[in-house]
Amino acid sequence: NIKAVDHRWNQHGLGGDNLEGKCRSLHPGPISLLHWSGKGKPWLRLDSRRPCIVDHLWAPYDLYRSSRHFFEE
Repeated sequence: NIKAVDHRWNQHGLGGDNLEGKCRSLHPGPISLLHWSGKGKPWLRLDSRRPCIVDHLWAPYDLYRSSRHFFEE
């Protein structure tokens, strides 16, 4: 069964444009889905040490590098 998700619960556009350094913040209210659409994927920005403000939300799911992102400066 497939059901629609209210758009207020879907935070889309977090990918922004990595080449131009555009970052989007979270919209107010409850959020259930985080969608890094666009070229600015959080794993690329974290690896290049140019994260956006919301990329830390994805970092714990990086199976290869999650501990490094939290403990390195």
